[in-house]
Amino acid sequence: MVRWLGALLFLCAVAHAAPARLTLHYSLSRNGQEVAEVVETFSQAKGRYSIESVTRAVGVFRLLSQDSIRFLSTGQVTSMGLKPLHFEHHRGSREARRIIADFDWKTRTARFQHDGEIHSLPIPAGLQDRLSLMYQFMYLKLDASELLFQMSNGRSISRYQYRRVGEETLSTPAGTFRTVRFSRVGTADEDGTDVWLALDGLQLPVKVVFEEAHGARVTQILTSLTSE
Repeated sequence: MVRWLGALLFLCAVAHAAPARLTLHYSLSRNGQEVAEVVETFSQAKGRYSIESVTRAVGVFRLLSQDSIRFLSTGQVTSMGLKPLHFEHHRGSREARRIIADFDWKTRTARFQHDGEIHSLPIPAGLQDRLSLMYQFMYLKLDASELLFQMSNGRSISRYQYRRVGEETLSTPAGTFRTVRFSRVGTADEDGTDVWLALDGLQLPVKVVFEEAHGARVTQILTSLTSE
C-alpha cells in the first residue's frame, strides 16, 4: 500500500512553481455564525518552504478569548511537491499545550512531542502534516477520481482519502472562482471534510467545510488573496 501511494502521488505531481509568497485571509464560521479570522502565509525560496496559519477570534468571541491558534510547517519543495520537516501547533501561549513534530526522512522516523510525552513512528511515503496538506494540492493534478494522503496532526499519522465530487463555481468575498470539490471519505466516528480548490491558477483552497462528528459545521471561506 505504501509503495502504491507513493507512485500515485508521483503520477499526480504537477511541474509548476508556486509564487515566492502568498497571503490568504479566511473567514471562519461555526453553524453559520462568524467566530474567527484565519491568516495564512506561504513562502518558498531555494527549495525550502514555510507556511504559517494564525486563527484569532472576532467580535464578541474576541472578548471571550484573546488566545490565538497557530500552526507552522517548514520543509523542502521537491519535484513531488511539499516535503515537511517540522510542524508546530500552538494554542495560546501555554507551553503545555504545544504540539511539535519533526520528520527525519533519512531514517524515515517521525518524532512527536505533546502532553509531556515523546514518541516516534515510521514515516510513510508522501507524508504531509496538517498544514502542508492543503498546500500540497498546488502540486497535484486534480482530475483524479481519488487522492490519497498520509497526514500527521503532530500527535499521530492517519490515512486521508479524498473523493472528487465535481466542479462548482463559487462566489466569495475574494471573487468568483471555478473550483473542484473533494470530499474526505471517512467513517461515522470521524469528522468530515470538504475542500473546494480553485481551478484557475494555483489550486488553493477557496472553501473548506468541516462536519464535526457531534454535529457542528465549521466553514472556512477565502476573503482575500495576494501573491508575490
